[in-house]
Amino acid sequence: MQSVTRLAMRSDGQPVIVLDKMGDKEYLSEIYPGDVDGYYFGGAPGQHTHVSVKAAKKK
Repeated sequence: MQSVTRLAMRSDGQPVIVLDKMGDKEYLSEIYPGDVDGYYFGGAPGQHTHVSVKAAKKK
């Protein structure tokens, strides 16, 4: 069973998606929508690296 954990809002308020990269696969790990708290989804099992994808802020 997978759980979702609430994370504190990023200090810069930047919308970001964080992926865990393990080998040639990427797993959704965290989502920060912007000026609200983010969420952690568990990510990759085992040793991995992180890939962050930043989005533009709404005006």
